[in-house]
Amino acid sequence: MNIICSTSLAIWDIPIKWKWACYILSGFGGGLSGLCFAWAHEICTHDNEERAIVVAAMNEMAYVIQAWLPLLVWRQVEAPQYRKGFITVAFLSAALIATALTIRLLYARELVKRGDGQDSEHEDRTRSDGEASTSDNSGEFQRTKGVI
Repeated sequence: MNIICSTSLAIWDIPIKWKWACYILSGFGGGLSGLCFAWAHEICTHDNEERAIVVAAMNEMAYVIQAWLPLLVWRQVEAPQYRKGFITVAFLSAALIATALTIRLLYARELVKRGDGQDSEHEDRTRSDGEASTSDNSGEFQRTKGVI
């Protein structure tokens, strides 16, 4: 959605109603960073050091890009068209999609290498019949009613 809206706004010669719709719809991607951080925590759940490095790197790269990029592409003298800014957002959105697909592919390969075709921890926590399983100290699973 963000790619379509940013591309439309970069063109700028579009109907005024579509401009307003693009500005409004562009704001829907604002909460994406929280989902990306949650996904990173889920992927790195088995290694605390890896998780710390990945999350710190994600956070640092976000700050680095947010510190200088707006100064270059959202210049006041280019208002209200901001052609460079909208083109940059479209390309960054495409790069984010490509990165997410690459991470998903690499994570799937890692699961296959580990022998976890699927996330066994998730399967153990919830069962289709509404029962949850818990593990005691001996590693044996007990079936209990309800959600953990």
